[in-house]
Amino acid sequence: MKPPVPYRGDEPYIFISYSHKDSRKVWPIIEQMQADGYRVWYDEGIDPGTEWDENIAAHVTGCDYFIAFISNNYINSENCKDELNFSRDLGKKQLLIYLEDTNLPDGMDLRFGRCQSISKNGKGNFYQRLYDAEGISSFTNGVKTAVKRSRFNPLLLLIPLAALAAALFLFRPSGEEALQPTTGENLSTETTTADENRPLELDKRMIFNKNNVTLTVQDMYLDEEGALILDTMAENKNDHEVEMHFHTTYINSIRCYPEIYYNLPASSESNIRIRWRPETFDEYNVGEIDEPTDVRKIEASIIMSPFPDDHYFTYYPYGEENNIPLDYVPDEDDIMLYEDDMFMTTMTDHFYDENGRWVAEIVSHNKTDRMMDVAVSSENTNGYEYGFHLAEDLREGSMVRSRVFLDEWQVTGADKVRRLEMEVRLWDTKAYDQILVENFTIYPEGDKGITFETRVLEDDDRIILENDDLVVAIIDEIGESNYGYDFRIYGCNKSDKALRFELCQYKHDGEMIAESGWDMAVVDPGEQFFETLYLDDPDNDKKISVDFDLVIKDNVDAAVPRELYRKPYHLDYSW
Repeated sequence: MKPPVPYRGDEPYIFISYSHKDSRKVWPIIEQMQADGYRVWYDEGIDPGTEWDENIAAHVTGCDYFIAFISNNYINSENCKDELNFSRDLGKKQLLIYLEDTNLPDGMDLRFGRCQSISKNGKGNFYQRLYDAEGISSFTNGVKTAVKRSRFNPLLLLIPLAALAAALFLFRPSGEEALQPTTGENLSTETTTADENRPLELDKRMIFNKNNVTLTVQDMYLDEEGALILDTMAENKNDHEVEMHFHTTYINSIRCYPEIYYNLPASSESNIRIRWRPETFDEYNVGEIDEPTDVRKIEASIIMSPFPDDHYFTYYPYGEENNIPLDYVPDEDDIMLYEDDMFMTTMTDHFYDENGRWVAEIVSHNKTDRMMDVAVSSENTNGYEYGFHLAEDLREGSMVRSRVFLDEWQVTGADKVRRLEMEVRLWDTKAYDQILVENFTIYPEGDKGITFETRVLEDDDRIILENDDLVVAIIDEIGESNYGYDFRIYGCNKSDKALRFELCQYKHDGEMIAESGWDMAVVDPGEQFFETLYLDDPDNDKKISVDFDLVIKDNVDAAVPRELYRKPYHLDYSW
C-alpha cells in the first residue's frame, strides 16, 4: 500500500501517533480522514536530512489535535509513548483509538483512563464515532471542512434495499458538490489530482528550510533554448553571506547537472533560477522534457557554506500523485553487478555513441530506509589500467539511472570492451560506515574465453618495439594538456610471464629528466597498458626532441629484475 501524503502547510492540523508496525491498519484511516476534509500530519512527512526527534517535537508542538492509535505495538514503543506524554504535557486535545485489545501496564492504564477513547472495532460506524469525538466535531477553525455529516439512523435498516439504492442513485451529489481533500501546501494554486481531464497546476511551495535559509518555488518553465528553469525565491535570514551549492540533482530520478553555485547576501532575498541545459537530459538519459509537466519529481542535495552538513529536498511540481516512479526489473540481457536485501546495481546497456565513446548505463537501487552513497568503478579495461568511476547519492528507497564513459582516449570502436575489473562500494551516509566492498570481473560481450583484443595500431602510430613477445608503440602525437604537453605509449605483453616496462635516460631537448628507471607498468601475460608521458612547455617555437631507452625486465618481484630488452629511441616533434 502506498503511504498517504502528509499535510504540509500553515493551517491547523491533526498529529497522528502510531507504531510503524501498524501502518497497514492506520494508513487507510488517514486516507479516509483526508478524503473527509481533515488535514493530517504523520511521520511520513519528515523531510530527509532533518533530526527525527526535533521534527516530531516541532509537529506535536504545532498541532491542534493529537490522535494516538493504541496497540500492543504502540505501548512497547518508547518513541510512541514519548510522543503521547509530550502532547499531554503541552495540553493538546487528545483522542486514543484502540486498534485491538491491549494489555496496559497499571500506570499506563491509570493515565489512559483520563483520556477520551474509542475502539476501532466497537459498535456503530467507526468514522461517525471518530468525528463525533469531543474536540473534533466542534473543532471548526480549519482542521475540518465545513461539511455537515448526518448521524446514523437505525430506522434506515427498515427501508427496502431496492428503494435505498434508488434513492442513493437519484440524490447522489454531483462532482462539484463532492467533498475534496484539503491536503497539500499550495500557497497560490489548488491541490492537483491525477484526473486526466483536469489541467496540471504548478505547486508553488517552500521546498527548502534549513539553517535560516528558505527556497520557495515561483515558477518552472522551459526557456528558448529548451533548458529547464526552476525559478525560486531564496531568503537568507542569517547575518552573514551563505554560498549554496547544489551538489547533486535528479530529474525524474535520473541524475543530471544544473548551474549550481549561488551567493546569498546576509539578511536578503535573492531570485535563484536553477537551470538544467537540454543537452544534459540527453547525456544522462533523463528522457524527453518537452513541457514543464514532463518533470514529475526533482531531488537535490545542497551544501551551504559555512554550514557543515548536506541537506536534501524532494519536490513534486504537480503533486506527488503525478510522480512517475523509475520502475525497473532486470532482464536476461542486463548484467547484474551486485544485489542483496539492501542494494542492487545493474549494467542495463552498453554501446558506442556518436563521439566514439563506449557508454554503459547503470541502474542503482537503494532498498533501505536510509541515505546511501554508492561508488561503482572499473580501473582495468581489457587488461590495461584505464576505466571509469561513478558516484551517486541514493535517497532512501530510491532508484537512479546513470551513465559512465570510456572515451576514445581510453578505448576505440576497434577495441571491443571484453573485460572489466569492477568494484562496488556502499556507505551509510549518516554514519558514514562502509557497508560493502565487492570486487569482481564482468564480460560485457558475454565471451569469458576472450580476455581482450590487442589494440589495432593505426598508420600514424610509431612502433618502438615489436616481436613475438611484445608490442610497444607511440600512439599519439604531441598534444596540449593541463600539464603542458604530452604523448602516449601503448604496450602489450604477449609472452607467458609478467614483464616490467621502464624508461631510462629520458631527455627533453638534450636535458636529462630521469636518468634511472622510470616505471611505466608491470604487465601480466596477455595484458596491455597505456602510459602518458608529460613534457615541459617548450621554449623553442613549439619544437621538441625526446630521447629515452625503452627497457623491458622480468622477475618483477626480484630485488634486481633481469633486463631482457633495451632499445634507444629518438623523437622529433614540431607543431
